Amino acid sequence: MPTCGDRLVPFSEAAPRLGKTADTLRKWHDEGHLPAVMSPGGQWSTYESFIDAVLASARPRRAGVIEQIARDWFAGRSSEALPPAGSAR
Repeated sequence: MPTCGDRLVPFSEAAPRLGKTADTLRKWHDEGHLPAVMSPGGQWSTYESFIDAVLASARPRRAGVIEQIARDWFAGRSSEALPPAGSAR
């Protein structure tokens, strides 16, 4: 469930913003490192706040570690957005 004002961003838009492919985003989601929802039409989306967290973690020549970014993001929203079933947090 998105937080108030936190828009959903389709993987097709999120992937280039993060410098990754949509397949990588799906892999991250499957591993429990990316919050995502699927629309009734089958389109995967993630949260704007998560994209912002990933981009904010990047430092020149050293991007943040996705596992830690995901842990921090989920911890800050524990009751609002849950990782995929069966994934470790």
